[in-house]
Amino acid sequence: MRKRTIACLMAGVLFSLMLGIGCGKTAVENVAVKKTEAAAETGAPSEGAGNAVEEEEQNAGEGTGREAEESSAEGERGGTEKSGEEKRRVEISTEGETEETEKQKALRERLGAPERLSAESVDEDGIVQTLNAAVMVPDADFFTVCSAEARAFGNGDVKTLVEPLLGEGGLYCFEPEEYEHIVNQMAFTELRLKYGYYIGDEDEQGLKGSKEMLEGCIEDMQDEVRKTEIPLLPEPYDNLNMGDRLEGFTDWEQRTVQVGLRKYGLSVMEWPNVCDDPCTIYREEAEKLAEAYMEKLGLSEEWSLYYAGLREFDIWTFSEAGYVFEYVREIRGVPVAEAAKLSFLIDDRGVADLRYTDLNVREGEEEAALLPFSEIQKVYQETRIPVMCEPNELQSVTVDELRLAYHYVPDTEESRKTGSLVPAWNAYGTYQFLDEEGVLRTSLREPLLSVNAMDGTILD
Repeated sequence: MRKRTIACLMAGVLFSLMLGIGCGKTAVENVAVKKTEAAAETGAPSEGAGNAVEEEEQNAGEGTGREAEESSAEGERGGTEKSGEEKRRVEISTEGETEETEKQKALRERLGAPERLSAESVDEDGIVQTLNAAVMVPDADFFTVCSAEARAFGNGDVKTLVEPLLGEGGLYCFEPEEYEHIVNQMAFTELRLKYGYYIGDEDEQGLKGSKEMLEGCIEDMQDEVRKTEIPLLPEPYDNLNMGDRLEGFTDWEQRTVQVGLRKYGLSVMEWPNVCDDPCTIYREEAEKLAEAYMEKLGLSEEWSLYYAGLREFDIWTFSEAGYVFEYVREIRGVPVAEAAKLSFLIDDRGVADLRYTDLNVREGEEEAALLPFSEIQKVYQETRIPVMCEPNELQSVTVDELRLAYHYVPDTEESRKTGSLVPAWNAYGTYQFLDEEGVLRTSLREPLLSVNAMDGTILD
């Protein structure tokens, strides 16, 4: 038995590396079907940029970048005409769908910002860069430069953030510890067999062999597997160091989740971590559930919905089907992009994934002077947007949204714990590239580039 368990754990190293690669590379959705895919459903996270934390303390599994995409602009699935009732499921909700306030209209006029921006360029490498973007301004009339630091979580947050998320059985861990990893490997192996996802020279027979080995490991461990309660308090969570965390499992009504409170973030992940459950609920139902969790965590005030979209299951990027909702902190009506964010993935069984990072902010007193939008437009038209892709593979970049918001700029690259919030124009969109087999793929919608709204400089 021990030899088989060790073999399973060795396989777990490969599994972890695969997940790391999948999360570290930009998530993609298939736009061409590989020969090995019999009937894979494709669709297309990542959070990306701007979390105010040390990179060592934010692993790829808890990363954020912008987890979202999703469906067509009309939100239709499968390319077939849907009734008005069916379309409710896949409508995308953003600030831009509501009529602008008087403040927004005045700000747009003052900056000379159009409602949409359209432009296209081709660089010397033949890469097409398209600006086909909604230009969105906040409901605000005052901008400043704020000082900020990453919010550190401690004992008080255990009660306000972790306890509200626990099921009746509380927080627990599995013993032996390797059981949770082997079950994760088993779930992913089954999905890979189902969708024909092979790595390198691997084939169906080899993957079936891995499945049999994992099944044997799980069978061998059944008599010794047990759940052990994890005490919440008193523990010295006020002094969490790099890598320390309060972490365990809890059972909700319809799923088991893994809850983790780190020094600079809260996460909830479905367990096992990858599944192909469908999402058939209406967007309104999902949004109500997201709002209920905002209330439960005490984050309703000073936060607003920044983005919402429907995401399809994709085995190639380990992304599950569901509605993605992103709420961000606001300062006098101006959203804080990416660095202070609570995101949800919600499907038919409720919340499948939750990520929360925050900032402590001290507002500046002096009003910031913003450049006319024409200056910002010039920067975007003259700048090649950098993406996580080899130049010889990149085909095109498309910006579909420009948003004026606060952007977090760390004081130093070595430590992202302190910095400033500056007004910036933040671009979101996708890019197309060729994978190793020459298949054309499209990235998920994500943050692409931020431009300082005061001086036009490019921000990291």
